[in-house]
Amino acid sequence: MAGAGSSLRAYPLMPRINRRRMPGCFPQFSGKRRKVCKEFTPDCLYPLDTLLFLLNLPRLPSLLRLSVHYRLSLLIGLAIAHLSPAASPYIITDLCPPGSTQSRPFAINSAGTVTGRANDTRFVYQNGTFTNIPCLPLGINEAGTIVGNELFTDDGNNNLQAVSFSGGVVTRLISFAQATLSSAAAINASGQIVGTAVFQGSSLTRPFLYQNGTLTDFIPSATYANPVDINDHGQIVGSFTASPGEQRAFLFDNGNFHVLGRLPHYVRGSEADAINARGEITGACYGTGDNARAFIYQKGKMVQIDPPKNSREHSTYGTDINDLGQVVGRYRNRNPIGAFLYENGRTIDLQDLIPASSRWIIEEGIAINNNGLIIGTGVNPAGENHAFLLTPRPVVTIRGPKRIITTRSSITLRGTATGNPDHIQASTGHKRHNGVRPAIGTNPWRATFTLHKGNNYLNIRAGIPQGSSATATVLVIRR
Repeated sequence: MAGAGSSLRAYPLMPRINRRRMPGCFPQFSGKRRKVCKEFTPDCLYPLDTLLFLLNLPRLPSLLRLSVHYRLSLLIGLAIAHLSPAASPYIITDLCPPGSTQSRPFAINSAGTVTGRANDTRFVYQNGTFTNIPCLPLGINEAGTIVGNELFTDDGNNNLQAVSFSGGVVTRLISFAQATLSSAAAINASGQIVGTAVFQGSSLTRPFLYQNGTLTDFIPSATYANPVDINDHGQIVGSFTASPGEQRAFLFDNGNFHVLGRLPHYVRGSEADAINARGEITGACYGTGDNARAFIYQKGKMVQIDPPKNSREHSTYGTDINDLGQVVGRYRNRNPIGAFLYENGRTIDLQDLIPASSRWIIEEGIAINNNGLIIGTGVNPAGENHAFLLTPRPVVTIRGPKRIITTRSSITLRGTATGNPDHIQASTGHKRHNGVRPAIGTNPWRATFTLHKGNNYLNIRAGIPQGSSATATVLVIRR
C-alpha cells in the first residue's frame, strides 16, 4: 500500500515475531534496536498493530506490558466502540421560542402538540413551530382543545378565570358572578374539564367539573380539594384535605369518591397527579421530613417507584402516566435534581437516554404521551432553564422470520414502527438495483412486494421529523 503512494505511516514492529512464517516481510533486528518497515502492507504488521492501523488509532506503548489476551480484548472493545457507536434512545429538542431566555412546558397530547410558557408569553409548539396564544395553557386534549386561565377585568379588578381555547377563540368557562377566581387544569376527549374555583360568598378553593355548560362542585364534603387530571372515562384524580395538615390522594369515579392508600413508611400524606385511560394513577406519598416516593396505582394496589440509583436518600415524584403505563417524574437528593422514566418495573434516569454530546442537564420530567414523547425542563448548553422534548428514535419490527424461501411472485409483509414516525417507506434493494416504493402511511404497516428470481432484500424504513430513521430488512429467496 505504501508503494502505491499511500500516506499511511509505518509502525515500529515488536521484536518477538516468528519471521519464518512470513519470510521477507519483516525487517531485521540487531540486539534491542527496532527498525521500521518502510515498504509494508497491513499483512506485515503484528496483528494488534494491524487493528490499530485499520482503526487509524495510535499505538499505545503501555499495551506492551499487558498479556496478549488482555491486549486483544481491549483492542476488540476499541474496535467495536470506534466502528459502531451506540445511538442514544432519544433525541432532545429545545422548546424555547426565539427571543426567550427561559421556558416551561405544561402538557402534550398524542399528536405531539406541546403547551407551555416562555418569559411573558404563552405558546403552543407543533412540528417545529411556536405559536403564541392569549391564555395560560395548562392542559390539552387529543383534539387540540386547550384549557387554563386568563386575566379578566371584573368590578375594576383583574381576576384569573378558567378558560378554554380552540380555533383561535378564548372561551370563559366561569363568570365573575359565579366565582371570584378559577382555573382549569385538564380536559378529556369528551370536553369534560376539571379545575378549581373560589365561588362567590366563600373563601375556600373548591373543585369543579365543567361539562355541557354546567358547573358542578363534585366533592362538597371536602374542606379543600384540587383535581388535576381527568381521563376519557370521566375518572378524576387529585388531592384533598382529609384532616388539618394532612393531604390525601383521591379518585372520583362514576359519582363515587375514593381515598387512595399509602405506601409503607410514607404515611404523612399523598397526592395523585395523573390518570391514564386504563385507570392507572401516579403521584407521590410523603414520609418523615422531606422524603417522598412516587407510586403507580394499578388494580387497587399501590406500587412504589424507587429512584434510578435505587438510593433511599433520594425522593421521587410521579407527574404523568400514559396509556402504556409509562411514568415520568422527577427525583432529588436535596441538590441536584433529576428526571426519570418508569416502565416495566424499572426506573431509568432520563439523563442516560439522551446523547452526552447534547450537553443538556435534565432536571424534571413533566408529561409523556402515548407515543412515548416526553416533555420536561432542564439546563441547556448555554446554561439557561428551558423546556425540552424527548423523541424516541424509531424502531421497525417485521413480523415473521428474517429469511424466507418461496416460489411466489409476490409477498406481503406486516409489522410495526415505534417512535411515532411521520413516514414509513418500503423499498427493494438487490445488487445494483434499488427501487423505492411510495410511503406506506399506516402503523401497524403492511407492504406488498413483487419478487424476482433469486435474492430479494425487502426494506422497511421509518423516520421522524428530527431526521432519525430505522430500517429493517428481510431476505426473500424466490426459487
